[in-house]
Amino acid sequence: MKRVFWILLLGMGVLMLNGLDITDSQGFTRSFDLAIARALPREEVTTISEKTEAEVKWQGFRLKPWLDAQGYTEFDQIRIQAPDRYQVLLSAQDFVTGDAWMIFSRDGKELDDAGIRIIFTKLREMNWIRNPERISLEKSSFMGRPSQFMFLDRVLKKLTLTSDPAPFKKISGYFFIDVAESCFEDGESEFLFYTKDGLRSKLEYPLHLEGAVLELKDDGSLSLKSPKIPGGMWLNQIVYIQANDKALIRDEALGMLIDIAVQLNWKSEPDLKATVCFESEKREMDLSELMTSEKLSNRATGFELR
Repeated sequence: MKRVFWILLLGMGVLMLNGLDITDSQGFTRSFDLAIARALPREEVTTISEKTEAEVKWQGFRLKPWLDAQGYTEFDQIRIQAPDRYQVLLSAQDFVTGDAWMIFSRDGKELDDAGIRIIFTKLREMNWIRNPERISLEKSSFMGRPSQFMFLDRVLKKLTLTSDPAPFKKISGYFFIDVAESCFEDGESEFLFYTKDGLRSKLEYPLHLEGAVLELKDDGSLSLKSPKIPGGMWLNQIVYIQANDKALIRDEALGMLIDIAVQLNWKSEPDLKATVCFESEKREMDLSELMTSEKLSNRATGFELR
């Protein structure tokens, strides 16, 4: 049965969804046909709903073997996008271990075109995506290690905390563009966000971040809200923001630097040291000293890792 499945896919030379594009790591794009995909043999996989804790049975096929069969094997990260600008960005390793499925029916009931989704049985549901319209297979990794780190809390103290920043109500926050323009040379750029619980997200300005706000919560944490993306893509407990070779980091994330380095695929350097910039001097620190420093942003403007 499986052999017939792959022969059918390869022989027809078609891809998955009508109107969905797949772009390979060389920039070549091909389009997919939904009607053909619906006719392919399906398997069943069971997940537990995060909201209801009820068992859900999905019918479809695994995405990774299908990509392999089509020759899509060379990529470092995969980006999946929907028409409403919802997107999921995963490293190749997370994509493989997450166990991706292209789903056409739920509990035996056929889904309409808008209900088709890509799910990951081993990742949180926030990484699932309905009605995917584009899959991009990218060679570049997340971003390299920044050459300059600045303290986000120190930057925010110089900016205006706005109540009810339009279009949002009953919150206080900082307009993201003000943060970006005060720290990064090019406001129109791609930004990498990292949260306290290890979630990574790459978003573009202005495509995703025009009008975005960093909300300051009562507990002191920062959340990202943007009118340009669905609420499911908003981020909580942001501790790190990077664009090109500069990064903003919160004090609480200093102790997470090794985890951040691993998750963002920075080059491993066991003897890494920090040059910390104070108001009137620079001082060398071992990485362990930097990671255990408390409220360093009260005394230092930033640091470099070498």
